Amino acid sequence: MKDNTLKKLFTYSIILLMFTSALCNSTQGTLLTRYIDFYALESASQGLMSSAQSAGNLIALFSIGLLAGKLLKTSILMISAVSVPVIFVLLGFKPAFSVLLVAYMLFGSAFAFQDSLASALMVDLNPEKSRLYMNLLHGVFGLGGLIGPIFFTSLMKEGLEWSGVLVLAACISSVSCAVYILFAGKASKLLPASTMPKKKIDLGDIRRFVSEKRKMILLICAICFGAHQIGISSWINRYVADYIGDVNNGPLSLSMFWVGTAASRFLSSVLRIRDSTKVSLGFLLTSVFILIGVLSRNGTVMVFCCLFAGLAEGPILPLMLDMSCRWERENTSLGSSMLLLAHYCGLLLMPLMIGKLAALADLMTAMLLPAAASLIGAAFSVKLIEYNRQEQ
Repeated sequence: MKDNTLKKLFTYSIILLMFTSALCNSTQGTLLTRYIDFYALESASQGLMSSAQSAGNLIALFSIGLLAGKLLKTSILMISAVSVPVIFVLLGFKPAFSVLLVAYMLFGSAFAFQDSLASALMVDLNPEKSRLYMNLLHGVFGLGGLIGPIFFTSLMKEGLEWSGVLVLAACISSVSCAVYILFAGKASKLLPASTMPKKKIDLGDIRRFVSEKRKMILLICAICFGAHQIGISSWINRYVADYIGDVNNGPLSLSMFWVGTAASRFLSSVLRIRDSTKVSLGFLLTSVFILIGVLSRNGTVMVFCCLFAGLAEGPILPLMLDMSCRWERENTSLGSSMLLLAHYCGLLLMPLMIGKLAALADLMTAMLLPAAASLIGAAFSVKLIEYNRQEQ
């Protein structure tokens, strides 16, 4: 097999991993109401699954720094790929709530390894087309987020138990794991030497990273992005189906959000405007659309608002990842890990805030928080336009 062909097949096997991880990730938003009912969850405890997963995300990103120089990115990615189906089989046994939280924390760690290292590998494997492949990688993730709620909800309507959904997700993820393993060993030789840094990422690297103003602004934007995205993807189905009472438009709103996200990531490279401008406009428009949808208290309006919000926010994360990796060209793992570390901090905090505010006020008031996070991201991201102009 020619090297170029092998490199492409390996790239697509990594993208397939992200797709099936997105399917698995979508089970949480799809099954949130069933989790709440089965485990009798109240107040902030309703957001504990998301927060446990985000805690796992953070653990993994710190671990990447320690593993650098000891294991290849491809090997760490393989370990995380194998662990996902095992975790979802465990979830399918309806474990005690404490075990469920640990399982989601482990999934969060596995997913964070995949998210960070897959993003870094897109730059390593395709340095001249990094933006294209970064958008493709995260566009496919959005596609998985789109298909998951519709697919799993339709199966439950046909009589499949929520625990069966989790076992099915395990089976699907095992297929992508096998495909990745098939190509990983052969393709590792095609990666540049920077794929395995000579030393671990230490506090000095982190201090150097955050000492640059442009990178600090990027991290703040990443926190805001994580906060608004988890607020929408984990809670919008429950808001529409339970609070508004529109059962049919609940999963549809979530799916339309991922339709827009996937479509905009695939089409982002067609728009001939600066990356930083796309990021700033994306934050602003997402805030506006979510605000309109929440205040409307109408499921149909929310479906369209989620679609437009997804279209607006879709390119934000891959473009910020590409910026961070390009600004750390000699150590793309540092660039992707720092950006995703901030992103996962947002993922960790927002579910707890929504759960608590929903208990103190109501769910409609709590759903204004993702819109607020996106608006803050828009304010900070304006400065990125200046840095992007200096690059070009």
